[in-house]
Amino acid sequence: MIRVEVFIAQIALQSLAEAYALGIKPANMSWSFSYPEAFTPSTLRNYKTLFQKSLNKAISPLIRLEEPFIPTFRSESLASALYFAVETDKSFEESAVTIDIGGHTSDISIFQKRKLLWRSSSQLAGRHILIDYLMKNLDLIKDLGDANETILKAYKRIEKI
Repeated sequence: MIRVEVFIAQIALQSLAEAYALGIKPANMSWSFSYPEAFTPSTLRNYKTLFQKSLNKAISPLIRLEEPFIPTFRSESLASALYFAVETDKSFEESAVTIDIGGHTSDISIFQKRKLLWRSSSQLAGRHILIDYLMKNLDLIKDLGDANETILKAYKRIEKI
């Protein structure tokens, strides 16, 4: 868990640095995290606690907080759809489908005329599609290693296993 906490803290600090560079005051920042809907209730509770703890642990030495930041949480399917509906010039006036393919889950949402019709999360994602495929086709990794020394080193370690 400590690695996850450090990783989240690093993301928070990087975000804070970028906000400072843009002239945004930390007090005006809001923090939001997304999660796979496939999380069990206990995993989701642990995730939310970990994110809030990591965020505040990273930021509190730099900024005097009267109260800890309380981040908001949205499912990945909803977060990705809201990004495209609000932050881009892409139209959500007709129908839209968003698919967020992560490492362990894929989150899907379907909108029609800006109304969420359906959303779901499946435990079929990058790990299952790419990693499992690569483990059965090690020659592909070896071929990719011809052009990239890091991939070649990884292939040699996998080959030993």
